[in-house]
Amino acid sequence: MIIDRIVHRFIHRARREDRGHEHGHADGHVHDGGHENGGGHAHDAHGGMYEEGRFAGEHAVRYERRARSRTRFYRGIARDTLALAPEGGHVLDVGTGPGQLVLELARARADARVTGVDLEPSMVELAQQAVHQAGHEPRVRVLVGDVAVLPLESASVDVAVASMTAHHWPDVPAAVRELVRVLRPGGSLLVVDFRSAVEEQLTAAVASTAPGARVTRKVRWAWGLPALSTWRVELPSIEP
Repeated sequence: MIIDRIVHRFIHRARREDRGHEHGHADGHVHDGGHENGGGHAHDAHGGMYEEGRFAGEHAVRYERRARSRTRFYRGIARDTLALAPEGGHVLDVGTGPGQLVLELARARADARVTGVDLEPSMVELAQQAVHQAGHEPRVRVLVGDVAVLPLESASVDVAVASMTAHHWPDVPAAVRELVRVLRPGGSLLVVDFRSAVEEQLTAAVASTAPGARVTRKVRWAWGLPALSTWRVELPSIEP
């Protein structure tokens, strides 16, 4: 997990410095009301506790541009996710951001119904525009929502995927409980993230919320390194 930790820290340090330069500071800190220093926080399905406005406006547009450059990464996650979905199944993308994974899911399987959820309205708007331009409506929709309070009915999802968002969740048990609630019996949850930041809380939350669920993990390459992990959580089916 050494590579995992190094990449995780490097990425977050680079993002802090980038936001610091945007506000005219080279030290990587935001001095616009204390958003990085304890103030102005909210819960985000895209990434747990986030600085207010971090994914809004111009920040959302810049994030969307970066996401478009990672097509191969999202395509691989879409492939793994859809391998778990039945024909005509419903797939949920948690923390969908500007919708790159949603688009890859829709392109790969014309029979799949796809829902993306993100707390930041600016991200949702970008994703909705992308879905509309690609002609994927109405089988693909993107909603404003929190991972801990999903705007979906219980047992309505066949497969849920959380890509690079779980390490931001402020309350992992609450998020897992909600994901288990919306998944159908026998459904699957796929989590792609940094092992060092996620595994302990994720596996404990699954064991507590869904006794009998099967959890497997494999290394996932990113940035040319074995920097990430993919957890596959298979919920038990209801006995006849």
